[in-house]
Amino acid sequence: MRGHLAIAHTRYSTTGSNRRQNAQPLLAYGPRGAIALGHNGNVINALPLREYCREQYNSVFTGTSDSEVIAELFAKTPGDNWFEVSDQVMSMLSGAYSLIMMTKHELIAVRDPLGVRPLCLGRLDGGWVFASESAALDNLGAEFERELEPGEVIVVNREGIENWVWPKASVSHKMCIFEQIYFARPDSILDGSLAYENRMRMGAIAYKENPVEADLVIGIPDSSTPHAAGYAAAANIPYSEGLVKNRYVGRTFIQPDQYMRELASGLSSMR
Repeated sequence: MRGHLAIAHTRYSTTGSNRRQNAQPLLAYGPRGAIALGHNGNVINALPLREYCREQYNSVFTGTSDSEVIAELFAKTPGDNWFEVSDQVMSMLSGAYSLIMMTKHELIAVRDPLGVRPLCLGRLDGGWVFASESAALDNLGAEFERELEPGEVIVVNREGIENWVWPKASVSHKMCIFEQIYFARPDSILDGSLAYENRMRMGAIAYKENPVEADLVIGIPDSSTPHAAGYAAAANIPYSEGLVKNRYVGRTFIQPDQYMRELASGLSSMR
């Protein structure tokens, strides 16, 4: 596909039902034209903000996700530039949101003021690229530049790249612990360090806090392999692998409903 800008979203809707209208990127329209938005996270005050948009901007919603509310706010909130808009929108949103937005001529990346969800910046063929994880940049052959700071907004356009950090943002990262434990790929950089190494350290700490006598350490599921390796090293206990599930099935928990989760894991055929 030809073009100078593009965004994509490869995750299921965190809130709202499995409906076509909730598929991302989402489109919203306002005085600055159309914007497309991709969102990772959960905004816990989406329902009152949905009513706010209806009353303030006569917004019409076709989906049921919190992401659609965020898109409406960024599209319709007044401001002379995206930093002014972000200042107002961030003051209204409560929860976790890593965002990538696109207009006709701009890319805008936003990380929530607590830094709950990851978001990083890279370089590719003389341009800029954003991704939830640094591993995605590696797959593209892009050069990892850095992680966005909590509350940071980056705008990329023909004039170059410009950033701004919300003054009320947290002075330290408050990343979701499950990113470190499970969500992120082990070869991704999170909060300045490799997720695999962090997980090994977690395993070592787990042994120091809860030492046990055992013959073998096994990681279950596969994503706990580095934790188990760290635990085994600290405990001086042999480490091995154990087959509990088909590792080629993938993460069935991310399927949108229980039937599809059971279908992917092979349980539905057992009924």
